[in-house]
Amino acid sequence: MKVLFTILAIIPIVGFCQPNSKEIRLKIIQVQDMPYICEGWFEIDKMGCGDSAFWQVVQMREIAIDPLMELLNDTTKTQVYFPNYGGLMTVADIAQTALGEIIQVLPNPGDFFDIKPISGSAWMGWLSWLQSDVQNRDSYKEALTAWYKQYQANFVWTSSNRFRYGDVRGTHPNGGHLELKEENK
Repeated sequence: MKVLFTILAIIPIVGFCQPNSKEIRLKIIQVQDMPYICEGWFEIDKMGCGDSAFWQVVQMREIAIDPLMELLNDTTKTQVYFPNYGGLMTVADIAQTALGEIIQVLPNPGDFFDIKPISGSAWMGWLSWLQSDVQNRDSYKEALTAWYKQYQANFVWTSSNRFRYGDVRGTHPNGGHLELKEENK
């Protein structure tokens, strides 16, 4: 009887540790501020530093990767207005940003597809390409998922306070990020 009780007590904990894309999506929908220009030292919920809902997803590290990949074509608009990002961000935009804070070598759409820069800016070209057609989002999701599956066993966790996105300095909530082992770079 004790064994059965122990097993039943552990099942919810194990299930909670492996979030699915619906759970991650619900967290992303709550995001109100993204990291872009964080005045001074980084603090969660400080304007321009990203809010706690975003960083909670990032802090899930490796267990959030597959659910975040699933969301890369979710065009649902969120409440995040991101300056110079085409207006309201989508669930897919936030998922991609969270992935980039977990896997800092995350390829951008331009690494897979021939996308022309806009006004000399590669990221504006990628963003325009992603937003112009949901098929482009599907293609990026497929290419990025295949890339991740190919290199998944070759990632190592690296302690670091480097942020991938925005002008943000300080202690990274993750305490690091995934990088490819030297021989795979």
